[in-house]
Amino acid sequence: AMQQTITVQVLNEKALPLLRQMERDKVVKLVRPPKPNRKIAEQFEALFQQWKDETKYSSSGSEITNHPAYKSIIALGEAVVPFILIKLKEDPQHIFYALFKITGENPIQPQHAGRLSKMTEDWLKWGVENGYISE
Repeated sequence: AMQQTITVQVLNEKALPLLRQMERDKVVKLVRPPKPNRKIAEQFEALFQQWKDETKYSSSGSEITNHPAYKSIIALGEAVVPFILIKLKEDPQHIFYALFKITGENPIQPQHAGRLSKMTEDWLKWGVENGYISE
């Protein structure tokens, strides 16, 4: 019988030895995450600046997350995740919702909710564990 091969994107380096073994056994086929895309980086940078400039006096969460530039960042999809994480490191902002919308993940610990620096730490830790950014 023809064996079903699953394609797995290698996001977590710690899982590599096991995945390599599975690849040898033809259970999975490994693909590397796409290299960060310069065009995406430039689009993200422009959108982020626009979003920040146009929402800096806004205290409404929905106004911030419904901004067209914010929606455009989400529309860039998974390729933009490393850039959002790097940006969070330099400039903690309420861009967590975009990460949540893109990845479907929420690594924020309940006791950190509402604390920008702690929420940032939780997302950065997640980014490193999932291979999107290095330490």
